[in-house]
Amino acid sequence: MSSQTKFTFECQNCGNCCSGSTGAVWVDDNEIAALANFLNEKVDDFLKKYTRKKNGKITLIEIQKKENDYWCVFLDKNKHCKVYQVRPMQCRTYPYWQKIIENSKNLEIT
Repeated sequence: MSSQTKFTFECQNCGNCCSGSTGAVWVDDNEIAALANFLNEKVDDFLKKYTRKKNGKITLIEIQKKENDYWCVFLDKNKHCKVYQVRPMQCRTYPYWQKIIENSKNLEIT
């Protein structure tokens, strides 16, 4: 890849990156506060309803729809994100994750 190669991506609002095989969306204290505020929830209530601990960190829960098909708790029935305006940084930076960039055939290159 040349130094002029540029990766481009625009969210398609398809929910495909927020569903499928199980995974984790890690959230920090600031993201938790923003999400709770957006949903008019108290932080403690938000944590109980929408998160779990995994490997000592906090992640959003997933809803199993069928075998090997897990959806982020914030996807609606049409696979649209209900918290898009305040989604966590991990979601905001998709698909610019190291493991995806290393396999650049996953991205449109211009």
